[in-house]
Amino acid sequence: MSDQPPGTRRPQSRGVEPPMPRWTARDRYRVTSRLERMARAEQHAAAFALALPAASNRRRHLDTVRALNENGLRAIVDTHGWPDMRAFGMAAATNAVKILCSSRDPDFLRTCRDLVRDAVLAGTCQLPHYAFVADRHAVLAGQPQTYATQINPATRRPYPVRDPEATNDLRAAAGLPPLPSPPTALSALSASSRLVPAGLVVAPAVLPPALLRKAAAGC
Repeated sequence: MSDQPPGTRRPQSRGVEPPMPRWTARDRYRVTSRLERMARAEQHAAAFALALPAASNRRRHLDTVRALNENGLRAIVDTHGWPDMRAFGMAAATNAVKILCSSRDPDFLRTCRDLVRDAVLAGTCQLPHYAFVADRHAVLAGQPQTYATQINPATRRPYPVRDPEATNDLRAAAGLPPLPSPPTALSALSASSRLVPAGLVVAPAVLPPALLRKAAAGC
Protein backbone atom coordinates (compact mmCIF):
# COMPACT_ATOMS: atom_id res chain seq x y z
CA MET A 1 0.00 0.00 0.00
CA SER A 2 1.43 3.34 -0.98
CA ASP A 3 2.27 5.79 1.80
CA GLN A 4 0.70 8.55 -0.30
CA PRO A 5 -2.35 7.39 -2.29
CA PRO A 6 -2.98 9.16 -5.61
CA GLY A 7 -4.95 12.36 -5.27
CA THR A 8 -4.12 12.92 -1.61
CA ARG A 9 -1.55 15.00 0.21
CA ARG A 10 -0.22 14.41 3.68
CA PRO A 11 0.45 17.26 6.12
CA GLN A 12 3.94 18.68 5.58
CA SER A 13 4.87 18.13 9.23
CA ARG A 14 3.25 16.46 12.20
CA GLY A 15 1.14 18.83 14.23
CA VAL A 16 0.76 21.35 11.39
CA GLU A 17 -2.85 21.59 10.30
CA PRO A 18 -3.22 21.63 6.50
CA PRO A 19 -5.18 24.50 4.99
CA MET A 20 -8.87 23.77 4.53
CA PRO A 21 -10.04 23.83 0.90
CA ARG A 22 -11.99 26.95 0.08
CA TRP A 23 -15.39 25.45 -0.51
CA THR A 24 -18.18 27.94 -0.80
CA ALA A 25 -21.11 27.89 1.58
CA ARG A 26 -23.21 26.62 -1.33
CA ASP A 27 -20.80 23.72 -1.89
CA ARG A 28 -21.04 22.71 1.74
CA TYR A 29 -24.81 22.96 1.77
CA ARG A 30 -25.15 20.87 -1.39
CA VAL A 31 -22.79 18.15 -0.17
CA THR A 32 -24.21 17.91 3.35
CA SER A 33 -27.80 17.93 2.07
CA ARG A 34 -27.07 15.28 -0.53
CA LEU A 35 -25.35 13.02 1.98
CA GLU A 36 -28.24 13.44 4.41
CA ARG A 37 -30.79 12.50 1.74
CA MET A 38 -28.77 9.46 0.68
CA ALA A 39 -28.29 8.25 4.25
CA ARG A 40 -32.00 8.67 4.97
CA ALA A 41 -32.90 6.73 1.81
CA GLU A 42 -30.54 3.92 2.87
CA GLN A 43 -32.04 3.81 6.36
CA HIS A 44 -35.61 3.66 5.11
CA ALA A 45 -34.83 1.06 2.44
CA ALA A 46 -32.93 -1.12 4.91
CA ALA A 47 -35.75 -0.98 7.45
CA PHE A 48 -38.26 -1.87 4.73
CA ALA A 49 -36.12 -4.77 3.45
CA LEU A 50 -35.68 -6.21 6.95
CA ALA A 51 -39.36 -5.98 7.86
CA LEU A 52 -41.30 -9.21 8.18
CA PRO A 53 -42.54 -10.87 6.13
CA ALA A 54 -39.49 -10.46 3.89
CA ALA A 55 -39.92 -10.00 0.16
CA SER A 56 -37.34 -10.21 -2.62
CA ASN A 57 -38.54 -6.96 -4.19
CA ARG A 58 -37.68 -5.12 -0.96
CA ARG A 59 -34.13 -6.43 -1.14
CA ARG A 60 -33.88 -5.37 -4.78
CA HIS A 61 -35.08 -1.91 -3.83
CA LEU A 62 -32.40 -1.71 -1.11
CA ASP A 63 -29.72 -2.81 -3.59
CA THR A 64 -30.89 -0.13 -6.03
CA VAL A 65 -30.78 2.56 -3.35
CA ARG A 66 -27.31 1.51 -2.30
CA ALA A 67 -26.04 1.53 -5.89
CA LEU A 68 -27.43 5.04 -6.42
CA ASN A 69 -25.91 6.18 -3.13
CA GLU A 70 -22.53 4.75 -4.07
CA ASN A 71 -22.60 6.63 -7.36
CA GLY A 72 -23.56 9.80 -5.52
CA LEU A 73 -20.74 9.41 -3.00
CA ARG A 74 -18.29 8.66 -5.79
CA ALA A 75 -19.26 11.93 -7.48
CA ILE A 76 -18.74 13.84 -4.22
CA VAL A 77 -15.32 12.25 -3.64
CA ASP A 78 -14.26 12.91 -7.23
CA THR A 79 -15.22 16.58 -6.90
CA HIS A 80 -14.41 17.45 -3.30
CA GLY A 81 -12.26 14.63 -1.92
CA TRP A 82 -13.38 12.79 1.20
CA PRO A 83 -16.13 14.80 2.97
CA ASP A 84 -14.39 15.05 6.33
CA MET A 85 -15.76 16.65 9.47
CA ARG A 86 -13.55 19.75 9.25
CA ALA A 87 -14.80 20.80 5.84
CA PHE A 88 -18.38 19.50 5.95
CA GLY A 89 -19.20 18.72 9.58
CA MET A 90 -19.59 15.58 11.66
CA ALA A 91 -23.04 14.66 10.37
CA ALA A 92 -21.89 14.72 6.74
CA ALA A 93 -18.74 12.74 7.53
CA THR A 94 -20.76 10.10 9.38
CA ASN A 95 -23.35 9.86 6.61
CA ALA A 96 -20.54 9.35 4.10
CA VAL A 97 -19.21 6.42 6.16
CA LYS A 98 -22.69 4.89 6.41
CA ILE A 99 -23.06 5.05 2.63
CA LEU A 100 -19.54 3.78 1.95
CA CYS A 101 -20.00 0.79 4.26
CA SER A 102 -22.73 -0.49 1.95
CA SER A 103 -20.45 -0.36 -1.11
CA ARG A 104 -19.51 -3.59 -2.85
CA ASP A 105 -16.72 -2.04 -4.92
CA PRO A 106 -13.36 -2.98 -3.33
CA ASP A 107 -11.43 -0.49 -5.47
CA PHE A 108 -13.64 2.41 -4.42
CA LEU A 109 -13.49 1.26 -0.80
CA ARG A 110 -9.69 1.05 -0.92
CA THR A 111 -9.44 4.55 -2.35
CA CYS A 112 -11.77 5.97 0.29
CA ARG A 113 -10.06 4.00 3.06
CA ASP A 114 -6.78 5.69 2.19
CA LEU A 115 -8.45 9.10 2.06
CA VAL A 116 -10.06 8.53 5.46
CA ARG A 117 -6.73 7.32 6.88
CA ASP A 118 -5.02 10.50 5.69
CA ALA A 119 -7.86 12.58 7.15
CA VAL A 120 -7.37 10.86 10.53
CA LEU A 121 -3.66 11.63 10.41
CA ALA A 122 -4.49 15.24 9.55
CA GLY A 123 -6.96 15.48 12.44
CA THR A 124 -10.00 16.02 10.21
CA CYS A 125 -11.63 12.61 10.70
CA GLN A 126 -12.30 10.37 13.70
CA LEU A 127 -10.60 7.01 13.93
CA PRO A 128 -13.93 5.12 14.35
CA HIS A 129 -14.73 6.18 10.79
CA TYR A 130 -11.46 4.68 9.59
CA ALA A 131 -12.10 1.48 11.58
CA PHE A 132 -15.43 0.85 9.86
CA VAL A 133 -14.16 1.67 6.38
CA ALA A 134 -10.97 -0.40 6.76
CA ASP A 135 -12.91 -3.39 8.06
CA ARG A 136 -15.51 -3.13 5.31
CA HIS A 137 -12.79 -3.13 2.66
CA ALA A 138 -10.98 -6.06 4.29
CA VAL A 139 -14.13 -8.21 4.46
CA LEU A 140 -15.08 -7.42 0.87
CA ALA A 141 -11.53 -8.27 -0.24
CA GLY A 142 -11.69 -11.61 1.57
CA GLN A 143 -9.17 -10.54 4.23
CA PRO A 144 -9.42 -10.61 8.05
CA GLN A 145 -10.70 -7.39 9.56
CA THR A 146 -8.91 -5.45 12.31
CA TYR A 147 -11.60 -3.90 14.52
CA ALA A 148 -14.39 -6.50 14.21
CA THR A 149 -16.93 -3.89 13.11
CA GLN A 150 -18.38 -6.05 10.34
CA ILE A 151 -20.84 -8.74 11.45
CA ASN A 152 -21.89 -11.70 9.34
CA PRO A 153 -25.70 -11.37 9.15
CA ALA A 154 -26.06 -15.14 8.79
CA THR A 155 -24.13 -16.05 11.96
CA ARG A 156 -24.49 -12.77 13.92
CA ARG A 157 -20.79 -13.05 14.66
CA PRO A 158 -17.90 -10.89 13.43
CA TYR A 159 -16.27 -11.87 10.18
CA PRO A 160 -12.74 -13.28 10.81
CA VAL A 161 -10.40 -10.83 12.55
CA ARG A 162 -6.66 -10.47 12.12
CA ASP A 163 -5.70 -10.67 15.79
CA PRO A 164 -8.57 -11.82 18.04
CA GLU A 165 -6.62 -11.29 21.25
CA ALA A 166 -5.82 -7.67 20.39
CA THR A 167 -9.21 -6.79 18.91
CA ASN A 168 -10.77 -5.22 22.01
CA ASP A 169 -7.59 -3.22 22.69
CA LEU A 170 -7.69 -1.86 19.15
CA ARG A 171 -11.40 -1.12 19.47
CA ALA A 172 -10.80 0.72 22.74
CA ALA A 173 -8.02 2.79 21.18
CA ALA A 174 -10.37 3.62 18.32
CA GLY A 175 -13.14 4.74 20.69
CA LEU A 176 -15.30 1.68 19.98
CA PRO A 177 -16.97 -0.41 22.73
CA PRO A 178 -15.63 -3.90 23.46
CA LEU A 179 -17.18 -6.87 21.76
CA PRO A 180 -19.88 -8.63 23.78
CA SER A 181 -18.81 -11.75 25.58
CA PRO A 182 -19.69 -14.48 24.84
CA PRO A 183 -19.86 -13.86 21.05
CA THR A 184 -23.41 -15.24 20.92
CA ALA A 185 -24.51 -11.95 22.48
CA LEU A 186 -24.07 -10.46 19.04
CA SER A 187 -27.24 -12.25 17.98
CA ALA A 188 -29.15 -9.24 19.30
CA LEU A 189 -27.63 -7.05 16.60
CA SER A 190 -29.70 -6.35 13.51
CA ALA A 191 -28.22 -6.55 10.04
CA SER A 192 -28.28 -2.76 9.74
CA SER A 193 -27.07 -1.77 13.20
CA ARG A 194 -23.76 -3.55 12.64
CA LEU A 195 -22.55 -0.67 10.48
CA VAL A 196 -22.75 2.40 12.66
CA PRO A 197 -23.30 1.97 16.40
CA ALA A 198 -23.81 5.00 18.60
CA GLY A 199 -20.13 5.09 19.56
CA LEU A 200 -19.11 5.86 15.99
CA VAL A 201 -19.73 9.59 16.27
CA VAL A 202 -19.22 10.33 19.94
CA ALA A 203 -15.78 8.87 20.69
CA PRO A 204 -12.98 11.43 20.29
CA ALA A 205 -10.15 8.91 20.71
CA VAL A 206 -7.64 8.78 17.87
CA LEU A 207 -4.70 6.39 17.71
CA PRO A 208 -1.25 7.96 17.61
CA PRO A 209 -0.06 8.10 13.96
CA ALA A 210 2.52 5.33 14.52
CA LEU A 211 -0.13 2.93 15.82
CA LEU A 212 -2.55 3.90 13.09
CA ARG A 213 0.05 3.21 10.44
CA LYS A 214 0.77 -0.16 12.08
CA ALA A 215 -2.93 -1.05 12.10
CA ALA A 216 -3.32 0.13 8.50
CA ALA A 217 -0.22 -1.62 7.20
CA GLY A 218 -1.95 -4.94 6.64
CA CYS A 219 -5.20 -3.57 5.26
